[in-house]
This record gives sequence, structure tokens and C-alpha cells, in this order.
Amino acid sequence: EQLGPALLMRLLLDLPAGTGYFRPMAEHPSMAEALWHTLRELRYAGLSANDLRRGAFTSAAKHAELVAIVTGYERELDRLLIADMPDVLREAALTVYDIEADDRRLRAIADLPASERGAYFDRLRKEYPQRREFQNSTITLRGGSVTIRQKLAGVGFKLE
Repeated sequence: EQLGPALLMRLLLDLPAGTGYFRPMAEHPSMAEALWHTLRELRYAGLSANDLRRGAFTSAAKHAELVAIVTGYERELDRLLIADMPDVLREAALTVYDIEADDRRLRAIADLPASERGAYFDRLRKEYPQRREFQNSTITLRGGSVTIRQKLAGVGFKLE
């Protein structure tokens, strides 16, 4: 597989040797696996390298190296012209329901004066965009791995 712990090990070894947070532990066999799990969690949460804020880390070295690793991973996806599983699931879900747009519309109510909120909410309900449930949606896959098919079917999509 082009993605996975082996890629993470390569990205880890591309970091400057001898310094940093993760790089000194590169020789530990489980390090690439642990970073792979971390990266997957970040990707499933919809986070990219640009979303990793320095203030969220107690160590500047840890932040810098994680950003470098995530950036390297994102570049590898671009170079290979492929999507990983979090991207596939996100894109499939967005074809049915754009939860981020829904969230933005609902949060906008907080910026309105109290006197306008009721009318705004009523308009949201009346003009609510059509959305379908996964189990009522069919995805036509040309190719696609068994894993992709299993994941899409697992969240309820019908597959052709």
C-alpha cells in the first residue's frame, strides 16, 4: 500500500536527524505505526497541517515535526493523485449532506440581534436544503478497493 506506516517512517526519516521530538525515536519499530494512527485520527477529524496550531502543543518541536509529517503526507496524496479513506468518506458524505454549510448557517444566528433570530430560524427551517440519508443514496464506483467499498457500505451507502 502506498499509504500507511511505511510512508510515515519515510516522512519521519526525512526530518533532520538528531534533534526534534519524533525524529530521535525513528528507530523504534512502533513509532511509524503510532504516527500513522495519529495521522488517521487527524484526517478523520478533518484536520490538515494548516489546522495544527502551535498553542495546542506543549512542545514547539513536537508541533513543528507533526506539521512537517502531515504536510509531507498531504503532498504525497497530491503527488500520487489519490485520496485516503477520510477524504473518500468526507466527499461521499458531502454529496448527501454538507454539514459544514449547515453548521455555518445555524451559527450565524448568534451574530444577529435577538429581535431577528426567530425570523431567521423560521427561514432556515422553511428553506432547509434537501438532504438524503446515506442508505437512500447510491454511489457508482469505478474501481475502488475492497476496503473503500466496505467502508462506504458500512456507513450505509448502496454501491453499484
